[in-house]
Amino acid sequence: MIDGFRRGTIEYCEAYENGALCDATESGGPVGIWAYNCDRALLQFNKSHRNHSNNQADGGGFDLDGGTTNSVMRYNVSWGNDGYGFQLWDFFWGEFRNNRVHHNISLTDCVRWRNFGAFVVFGRVMNAEVYRNIAYLSADSPAVEIERWDGAGLRFSGNVYLATGNSQPFSMTESPGVSLESTGDVFRRHATAINPVVPDILTPADFRDLYRHALRRSD
Repeated sequence: MIDGFRRGTIEYCEAYENGALCDATESGGPVGIWAYNCDRALLQFNKSHRNHSNNQADGGGFDLDGGTTNSVMRYNVSWGNDGYGFQLWDFFWGEFRNNRVHHNISLTDCVRWRNFGAFVVFGRVMNAEVYRNIAYLSADSPAVEIERWDGAGLRFSGNVYLATGNSQPFSMTESPGVSLESTGDVFRRHATAINPVVPDILTPADFRDLYRHALRRSD
């Protein structure tokens, strides 16, 4: 976790099996790799997996949290976490705007908390983009969970969601925000279990190959 800075990077790191003993309630649960209260954070080429939570809060892979602006999560892989894969979370303190989540992979996250999505948006998130990501969904978990979103400008495009069970593309609750867009996203439900192999993403070219493969599986 990094916080309170301008221009910071976490790259080529791995976080796993954290949070099993955390029972925080007011502050939420643990996350594998995250940043908050910062500007121009870059989280790239990381792995975060099998992280946990005892309180049905967080237990996720990656997170840009409250007070974060102009920041990016890209080329990361998240898998097997109790909670979400990737999150944009505003806790109503300071600005949360101009953040991007792109070219990431979530593999069967939401192992314990199926109400989370592979991607989660919460609070007054402003001018955010989530695009060209891949999510292999846990059974019955949504691709995207949007909760209490009262911001403006939230765009999803070119994402590939591969599902089983009763998974849905979006789950929205108490979200009066404006200018929500979804363009060119692909959602495909498979009749049998999805067992993806955990990939290594060391370069943008590695992701391009994985994205093409996911598109073929969605045909």
